[in-house]
Amino acid sequence: MRKYCSAECRRKVNTAMHANYVSKNRKHVNAYTKERRLRIWGKSNMRIAKDAETLAITRILPQLGFRDIYHLSATNRFFPFDVVATSNNERVFIDVSTSTSKVIRRQKEIADALRMKTFILFVKPDLTSYLLTPVESESVRFRMGEFRKVA
Repeated sequence: MRKYCSAECRRKVNTAMHANYVSKNRKHVNAYTKERRLRIWGKSNMRIAKDAETLAITRILPQLGFRDIYHLSATNRFFPFDVVATSNNERVFIDVSTSTSKVIRRQKEIADALRMKTFILFVKPDLTSYLLTPVESESVRFRMGEFRKVA
């Protein structure tokens, strides 16, 4: 058992040991992280993604107070956003995702050029929970503790 002069010293040593372990065992750590994410989140496919978009348009977004909801990806599947809607008398873009993170570099450029707010609606692949998060950077990741159940 090691003794430390303070909690800060212990934290520094433990952080260094953890970084050393991760760098030496990257393959194992990545495999564990992937397995854990699949266990918590689940696996998605194109059918589940379409079901999530339908669920978002019919139940989730109206429940959150969005109105004038238009399903853009139903019109053109290559459109960079899935939904455009009105929130607080302002038009916003919403991208529905069944993955655990989303990189939206191109979408953010388009939204910024149009001066429109952008949101990511994370929907778990089992379609039981969701998280609506505003986009502030070009990479967005879900936070598990903030999910709401679909009513």
